[in-house]
Amino acid sequence: MSFDNSGFDTDRILRDRSQSLNEFLPVDPVAFLNLFPYLLAFDNNLDIVVSGRALLHIMPDMHGRRITDIFNLQRPHIKFRWDTVSSIL
Repeated sequence: MSFDNSGFDTDRILRDRSQSLNEFLPVDPVAFLNLFPYLLAFDNNLDIVVSGRALLHIMPDMHGRRITDIFNLQRPHIKFRWDTVSSIL
């Protein structure tokens, strides 16, 4: 069986090279945030940098806080560190 996985490799390269949400997404960032109201994005310091409107409604002061101060990672069973989380993406 042969499977063309080049699309996945291209996505990974784009993700690695992208510096912002605008560069990576071929859609308007506001539209993207409207599509994913529970979106949560954090940087390599585990500081929350982007969240969807539903999460902001529940926790308006979450931006800039460390994700591990607010959330616990239940699954997968790994340490909640940048290197371990990014290695499975």
